Amino acid sequence: DASYKEEMEEAVRGYIDQLRSLTEALGRVAAQSSSLVADTSGMEDLSRTLTGINAIYEMQLKNVSLQMATVEQVGEQTRRLADQIQELNAMYARMLAAMAPQKA
Repeated sequence: DASYKEEMEEAVRGYIDQLRSLTEALGRVAAQSSSLVADTSGMEDLSRTLTGINAIYEMQLKNVSLQMATVEQVGEQTRRLADQIQELNAMYARMLAAMAPQKA
């Protein structure tokens, strides 16, 4: 009977030691879980930030494309204006030549 009692006490002590170990392990798992939740939250914030930066980049890219198209249109209009000025200068030159006194 005494040996049975000692065996039971030893088994209870072993069981308590294992419960302590298990409790410590569960505490570490809980800490890691909290860390993962914080990391996940950080990653979500980072993802939202990157999405916002990407949207701004796309808007700026569209604006640059529109500006380039405008610059090209201004360049084309400038070339047409230069051609028209050349034609007008040639016309004035012919008019001045026609009005100049003819030498005999």
